[in-house]
Amino acid sequence: MMLKRILAPVDFSAQTQKSLDFINTMAPCGIDEIILMHVVDIRILNDTSMMFEESLDEKEFLKTCTKNARIKLENLANNFSNKKIKVSTLVHNGVPFSVIINEAQKLDVSLIILGHKGHNLAGELLIGSTAEKVVRKSNKPVLLTR
Repeated sequence: MMLKRILAPVDFSAQTQKSLDFINTMAPCGIDEIILMHVVDIRILNDTSMMFEESLDEKEFLKTCTKNARIKLENLANNFSNKKIKVSTLVHNGVPFSVIINEAQKLDVSLIILGHKGHNLAGELLIGSTAEKVVRKSNKPVLLTR
């Protein structure tokens, strides 16, 4: 299997850098493009609105989260060590596992590489819920990093 295009969903957790380091080691395998993608989880709007008494401007909140994610992704892309590989970035709003699966299909990626767990309250779990759902539901190959 040639790994022409890899989708690397990132959540900016400690696993993100581990996944990118792993991708760097795979560079000689014929990778043409890496797509770094972050999904702003719209479910946090419900959690956030419960934490604050005053009304939360949801559109403004998502806009700020999206802008911050773009900046972080660009920094990751610029610091990617293998300059021979095209690195592009995407930011979406939605439910992470669903967006990851849909984008992987739409972009016709060869492989999805993501951390086995990311930001969540149940850090003791062996595999994160997003990773688990992507593995179970994607029709694209998925590789989890530790």
